[in-house]
Amino acid sequence: MKFFRFPPVWLLSLALLCFGAAYLSNRYSQNPEVVLQASATRLQELLMEAELTGERESTDVLQRLATRQVSFQSLTSHTTYPTFIFRGEQIVYWSDHSVRPDPEQALQRYHERLLETRFGKFLVLRHTEGEYVILTYIPLEISYGISNRYLREGNGQGLFQGQNVRLVVEKTTSNRPRLVSNEGNYLFSIESLQADPITGKYVPLLLLLLGFGFYVAGWSYVARQQFAQGKVWAGALAVVVPLVVLRAVMLSLGLPFSFLEVRLFDPRVYAASWISPSLGDLLLNAALFVVSSYYVLLLFRRYGVLRITQRIRRWPQRVGVGALTVLGFYGLLELLFDFYTSSFTNSQLILDITQDIQVSVFKSLLLLAIVLHTGSYLVGFYLLSQLFTGIVRPSTRTIGLLLLFVTAVIFLSTGLGLGLVHCTILGITLLFFFVLRLTGLKSAGAVLPYQVYLFIFLMVGVSSAVGGLALYEHFNRQLQLNKQNLASNLLTDNDLQGEYLLVERGQEMAQDPVLRTMLASPFINLDLIRQKIVKYYLRDYFNKYEVRVILFNPAGRGVAVGGSLEQTREFLLQGATRTDHPNIYLIRDGNNSFSSRRYVAFVPVPTPNPELDAGNSTIVLELTLKKLTANSVVPELLVDQNFYQPRLGTELSYGGYQKGQLVYSEGDFDYINRLPTSLFRDPRLYTTGVALGGFHHLGIRATDRSDRMVVVSTATYSFSDWLANFSALFLLHSFCWLLLMGRFCWREASTGNCCAPTSAPRFNSS
Repeated sequence: MKFFRFPPVWLLSLALLCFGAAYLSNRYSQNPEVVLQASATRLQELLMEAELTGERESTDVLQRLATRQVSFQSLTSHTTYPTFIFRGEQIVYWSDHSVRPDPEQALQRYHERLLETRFGKFLVLRHTEGEYVILTYIPLEISYGISNRYLREGNGQGLFQGQNVRLVVEKTTSNRPRLVSNEGNYLFSIESLQADPITGKYVPLLLLLLGFGFYVAGWSYVARQQFAQGKVWAGALAVVVPLVVLRAVMLSLGLPFSFLEVRLFDPRVYAASWISPSLGDLLLNAALFVVSSYYVLLLFRRYGVLRITQRIRRWPQRVGVGALTVLGFYGLLELLFDFYTSSFTNSQLILDITQDIQVSVFKSLLLLAIVLHTGSYLVGFYLLSQLFTGIVRPSTRTIGLLLLFVTAVIFLSTGLGLGLVHCTILGITLLFFFVLRLTGLKSAGAVLPYQVYLFIFLMVGVSSAVGGLALYEHFNRQLQLNKQNLASNLLTDNDLQGEYLLVERGQEMAQDPVLRTMLASPFINLDLIRQKIVKYYLRDYFNKYEVRVILFNPAGRGVAVGGSLEQTREFLLQGATRTDHPNIYLIRDGNNSFSSRRYVAFVPVPTPNPELDAGNSTIVLELTLKKLTANSVVPELLVDQNFYQPRLGTELSYGGYQKGQLVYSEGDFDYINRLPTSLFRDPRLYTTGVALGGFHHLGIRATDRSDRMVVVSTATYSFSDWLANFSALFLLHSFCWLLLMGRFCWREASTGNCCAPTSAPRFNSS
């Protein structure tokens, strides 16, 4: 029993209990049936309230129909949900054009039902008044069909906003909660998508945090006992090793995201490797890295590693230690560069200040992780620079400076001139030690405080330079991928997927009762029809095309345009090529194949009353591939990011070559006078690209035998861009470092000591 009298045992026992309770809370304590039933009760109340609103508004519309007071304006202003009025199979009034009602819904006999369309799931209410039928669509789940940072599919805009459930229509009875209408008729069932946010997230998370606190407190107590007894190694291991073990267990079990879907630990936001599968894991790794580097610094001071190196007298040994110090510094810079590259590449967040200056919570947390990692690397830079200043001697200062200067110039010139990143990093390393040797800056406690600050800012500057270099490499790599996508799109002859979808959308337009009614009307609202076709039928995939809509009435006469259907067909189809689908034609300029892919489609739309046999109206669609230039502005809200890559580059131009001759160009770059044809024989043009005259050029050849090639050119990543990122990182690291020094000075001032952070805490050997 004496074993349990020690505080560490109690603290670690409490930690174990909290970890176990967190597991049990997530696994057993929350009753899924009870949680789901509570959600069903809330949803039933929302559904009944919405249905009452729809019934009340439908009654009001019925009264207006009886008195002939219905209009588009009154219908829009007096209804909350999309409402449609049918006369037989013909729709006569509607309050929303984004939802296409099916005439069968008006002809069938029912009062309410669940309806699933391409735009989501709706509860449809049906009312009749004489020859009129009113359909009210109550949105339950909304699906946009487009995905970017502004629009997301799901129930966020529907009646079930914020509810973690999914609608299920069952033919047989099950244990799922069943939702009914106001009349008691079964509508649908619901099932849970994830655990309740309170019992499923916050309670286990609180238990995990408590367990972590007890775990750290227990081992910290053990470490303090070891430090008090002068066992520095044991004390440091008592802190670092348990934290490493806990972190390894969390990674192996996937905690906490494996059973707590916390956004901070979501791999979709950030995922670098198995050791940093999320932004939260990156922050935890950074905290562990900071703690480990702190204790490395204490052990370095406690065992006097600097004094040991200063006792080395033999010249070959000092040269060897100095060379190992420089190589060690270079190795740490390489690791720091890899960390920066991983942070910039494996995240959806854009940290390049020349591309995006928006600030968000997750971006701030990622920057915090970068600062913590960089601070830990700075400890290693600090220790290695101390070893270097301790091993060199004044008698070798001249030859050392000359050697460092010459090698730094050679490696920096070679790295920057040929684009060799690792060679550039080695040059930065040699330049750092050259400045350190030239200025005589030291980091020991015997020097003046201002020298310490200058030394710190020098190390921060080196780290920021490496960060700016990593951003430069990330920008070039991403830009090359975007250029390849753009060039491949220009070299593609047929858009097979677009042709198939165009046939499908054409069939839907031909069956649309709203379009059939509007086209057959003697007073055609041309703008409304164009808006419906472009925004409803030709969105999503067709956002990469410019769309022109031409309408012809059943007599073949153009609406708001001159000429007949036959004349328009003859004019548009000059040089056209038939596709595998009827009434769809591919058109390219006969002189060059880069001018832009263009499709022309003829969509016959029958009249709403087939018995009259008035003929078909015709919708002519002309789709032209958009030209992406440096000055083009494409609103991101309307563009699916599957087809458009924002921030492709500045001063974008591209040129199309046929058998080595320029046949088409777009943009401001002069391909005839500024791009020599001898460059086409350089294999780098087709792999990494070639920088020439302030522009970076990448060539992509066609895979067929057409001997075509596209060269995409953008302005090179300038020195000012690198300087902007360097300045941002330098200010960020300096600000955090000044906060840390301010905290240290405040603590030292409160004890009456000097505020210069020139020494680390020491331990008694007794």
